[in-house]
Amino acid sequence: MRIDQNIPVSDNVQAEGLSGNAAGKATSTSQSNSASSSTSVSVFTQKMQATLDATPDIRQDKVQAVQQAMQDGTYKVSSQDLANAIFNTMAQTTKQ
Repeated sequence: MRIDQNIPVSDNVQAEGLSGNAAGKATSTSQSNSASSSTSVSVFTQKMQATLDATPDIRQDKVQAVQQAMQDGTYKVSSQDLANAIFNTMAQTTKQ
């Protein structure tokens, strides 16, 4: 059986068979792991937010490509794709 050492130990778990300093070290380690996990989650969240902030809501390159294709007469829409989009929009509207 493999034991994963990355799983944080809950603060309310008592270390059985440990006395004095050894029990204190076990509790200190679990608190340190918990703080480390919180810090890494916080850093990850900040990086994700920065990435989202840097990403535009409208991708101008895609919009310009579609506009150009429409002007050139080369923009083709599948009737099946159009029907699916209409159906999905109507299905979502009726759920609300």
